[in-house]
Amino acid sequence: MRKKELLLFILLLAALTPYILLCFYALPYADDFCYAWSSAEPISFAARFMKQYMGWSGRYSAHILLCSHPLAGGRMLYYHLADLISLLSVAFAFIVFFWSVRGSILTGLITALTVLLFYLCYMPQLSDGVYWYTGVCNYELSSVCFLLHLSLLILWHRSKGLARAISFLIASLLLIASIGFNEVGAALIPSYYFFAVVILYLGKKKNIVPNSVFSAATILFCISVISFGFLVLAPGNHVRSHQFHTHFEFLHSVLFGGLQTVRFTAIWICTIPALLFSLLIISKADKLPDTTVSRFDHRLILALIVFTVFMSAFLPYFTTGILGQHRTINYSFFYTILLWMWWLISVSKQYALYEKQAFQFIRQNSPAIVAVCIVLMIFTANGGKIVRDLRADTFTAYDREYYQREDDIIHHPEIPIGPLKNTPQSLMIVDAQTDTTYWVNRAIWLYTKRIVAK
Repeated sequence: MRKKELLLFILLLAALTPYILLCFYALPYADDFCYAWSSAEPISFAARFMKQYMGWSGRYSAHILLCSHPLAGGRMLYYHLADLISLLSVAFAFIVFFWSVRGSILTGLITALTVLLFYLCYMPQLSDGVYWYTGVCNYELSSVCFLLHLSLLILWHRSKGLARAISFLIASLLLIASIGFNEVGAALIPSYYFFAVVILYLGKKKNIVPNSVFSAATILFCISVISFGFLVLAPGNHVRSHQFHTHFEFLHSVLFGGLQTVRFTAIWICTIPALLFSLLIISKADKLPDTTVSRFDHRLILALIVFTVFMSAFLPYFTTGILGQHRTINYSFFYTILLWMWWLISVSKQYALYEKQAFQFIRQNSPAIVAVCIVLMIFTANGGKIVRDLRADTFTAYDREYYQREDDIIHHPEIPIGPLKNTPQSLMIVDAQTDTTYWVNRAIWLYTKRIVAK
């Protein structure tokens, strides 16, 4: 490892350390309590799974994890470890993907950790996306599975014989899993494959695309559609949709979905690290092999970016009438980063921007530029919130108040459950309310009485 790359690696680890530490400060909230006490019910796992699938939603992959909630035994350590494992799985997926694309472990590692830091720093709702077990199971792990799926497809394309067959089989299973976590993924992923099949078919007609690639894409598209059906047609979706009274308003959903698309895309792209990273990617585009993928029409990639962000906003508005806690936007942000990188590479290659003198200068000074971006991400956005929370020692007060509330529920049940007053900025939660009939209040009470008090 060269000296500059070693320094960047150390700096990246230092920048990511607070996010790792936050796993051990995170505390459960909202749906976590519901799934915890339902996981502790004295019925079989299959019965718990079917109860969720038939009576709440069709998220079959998420239910597998939520029906075995780490808090079912009342041990907070298991909750913290679950958050840590999920965060490390995101890092692992990025590393595997960029290693498969670049073919260099060192370059892939630094690229992956840099993208991971950007993803964590500018995620719209960090606590929902990374530190809330229910949110992790419904959204983040879908992204992990799909990225590993793509990595295995790259391996499949390069392999022969048994390795080729095994990689395609595992990739197919990961595709089924990735679609089964949430409705946005169930809409986006088959759409991506439909788009891929159309493009590959046109390429096959021109003898550009091998028959094996087109056939594989067609099979995967069919698998994605079947998986979509298992999620969307689940009886539980009908029950869940009726919890929201202002849903299925198409024009309202299109309007507000479009506005949110402009809002979040502008926020992500207009940050200083995003702009600097964009220039770096353009300057290094020639490092990637000159393939059909890297020279893909940049206009179509841009359309995919807009479609991805729009669908993550449109679907919540259409099904619930509100955008909620930005969980679906968190989800689309993962894909938007990768699509944005692809778009920049395509533009750079099509117009040979990497040959321009200005980009040559950026390329020569890339380690310094990356270092500046890392430092900025430590002290801004979500990184800045964590730094401020650590300096103010908000986590200690948050932890103390949470356990004091548990003790009050057990020993002083006459005291109404109230919201916590010392919630850290980096761990904003859906908490109890002064209205004692609120569903979160009820969930906290049931969890504490049924599990913690035992």
